[in-house]
Amino acid sequence: MKRYCWFLLLVSIFLPTPVLAHDLGIVNVSLVEQPGTAFDYRLQLHSALPQGMVLARPKLPDHCQHLQKPYQYTMQFQFNCSSSLNNHDVITLPWNASGVLLTANWQSSEGKQTLFLKRDGQFRINLQQLSATSASMVDIFTSYLMFGFTHILMGFDHLLFVLAIMLIVRVPAELIKTITSFTIAHSITLALAYLGMVNIAATPVEASIALSVAILACDAIKLHQGQITLTTRFPWVIAGVFGLLHGLGFAGALSELQVPEDDIPFALLSFNLGVEFGQIVFIVVVLAVYRLITAVLERSALAPPLFIRYSMSYLIGTTAMYWFFERASTLI
Repeated sequence: MKRYCWFLLLVSIFLPTPVLAHDLGIVNVSLVEQPGTAFDYRLQLHSALPQGMVLARPKLPDHCQHLQKPYQYTMQFQFNCSSSLNNHDVITLPWNASGVLLTANWQSSEGKQTLFLKRDGQFRINLQQLSATSASMVDIFTSYLMFGFTHILMGFDHLLFVLAIMLIVRVPAELIKTITSFTIAHSITLALAYLGMVNIAATPVEASIALSVAILACDAIKLHQGQITLTTRFPWVIAGVFGLLHGLGFAGALSELQVPEDDIPFALLSFNLGVEFGQIVFIVVVLAVYRLITAVLERSALAPPLFIRYSMSYLIGTTAMYWFFERASTLI
């Protein structure tokens, strides 16, 4: 184990690629109906562009046209229409972001804020969803459910944590109990942190999350060696404790969305359900792939299941420790 820890340290120092833990790539945009003019509008960005994003020109409804050609660093698009925008109009944004949080500001009535997710490589801004003062329950549930689902599938540190739990807990009933404990715990701190009741800086939280994954990987290796640890004795307790920490990471990600105040309770519930759904899908896929691989290897006598578990544990631990040192280095 000591040699392994030194190996993790060396790997963490010499691997050069930075890791972004919860960079959601959410773009905050406003659609403003210009006062004192006839059918003139402004589509303006209010957040920094995600890394690698190209500010491509939006596709407007047929009865609208751009007023000026945007330059490379222009953060807004101005356009006018022969008639006012209506509920049947759609503005398409061919941007390579993860999501668009759009706020509509109308002259005739108060607009609203809606989260749009990418479909077929672009964002379809259906103005029907922006004509009321508050989003429908179906819109909120669908948007934040899918956002939670996609976020957990892109949150590799959280997925490695779940994978490490699966290497330690092999009894299905105990695994369900442990994952449920993890889910309940991170749901609690997610809500508390998002509502401002708990306020901890993001960098130490992200470093600690990486360290929690490394700790579970080490415990998995000890289990393979026949050693009993606190995690192997009380996995649901340890998963719950670390889940409180992971919830703070989820909250840091969700805070980028600036959810409208009236939508917060249902949005948090939907986001958590999406995360849980993503975890279940991940577990099912991993179990299916693991059983397939072990069956093939056992028939060909290439490697026993224990070798596979060892390899996965070392890979998880190495990756997590690299993340830890990379994130902790920004604290110095």
